[in-house]
Amino acid sequence: MRRTFAEARKKAPCVLFIDEFDSVGDRATAGGDNALYIIEKINGLLECLDGVEDREGVVVVGACNHPHRIDPALLRPGRLERTVLIPLPDEEARERIRLSQAE
Repeated sequence: MRRTFAEARKKAPCVLFIDEFDSVGDRATAGGDNALYIIEKINGLLECLDGVEDREGVVVVGACNHPHRIDPALLRPGRLERTVLIPLPDEEARERIRLSQAE
């Protein structure tokens, strides 16, 4: 994770895309044998987002299916505070998608 953020800083300006961002977890619900790992992972990501090193020119975008599973600290100002909801396509849009795939 730290290596990826360092590489992004070297390549700035760039977009660092994190898919399945909800899999990072939430410290409030971490439990069981992996709780410490989950907490350390989230804290590491918070360090990368805030960082002692500047992220100027690096836009971080996260995508997920379950935004309620994201630790609230990750969504605070200066981190990933903007949320864009992209709803499922309606019937007409699904038909256009199907037709475009058939071409």
